[in-house]
Amino acid sequence: MSTIRGVAVPKEDRKALFDYIFRQDANGVTQYQKDFSKNLSKNLIESAYFTMKGDSLINEAQRDGQTSAAQKLRNMLRDSSRNHSSRTIDDSKQPQAWDIASKFL
Repeated sequence: MSTIRGVAVPKEDRKALFDYIFRQDANGVTQYQKDFSKNLSKNLIESAYFTMKGDSLINEAQRDGQTSAAQKLRNMLRDSSRNHSSRTIDDSKQPQAWDIASKFL
């Protein structure tokens, strides 16, 4: 397969994916089986959900991405059309170092 649900798969990844799924170690277990079983319940639920929803998830993600990109473009165009020399910067509204750091705590 050259694409998976509309996502291009490079040639080098195709062979790696094939090996990941089918190449067995000395015990007859593939790397995919090992990785999948590390968090079986989470992986099983994710796999079932993606299988159940199919292309609708991809379409929704694309739609969300397009909406977000269009909004960013609108904002950029609106900001670039303003006269930047007339703007004043209110330093009191600039985030303090603690405010920024506390978001990551």
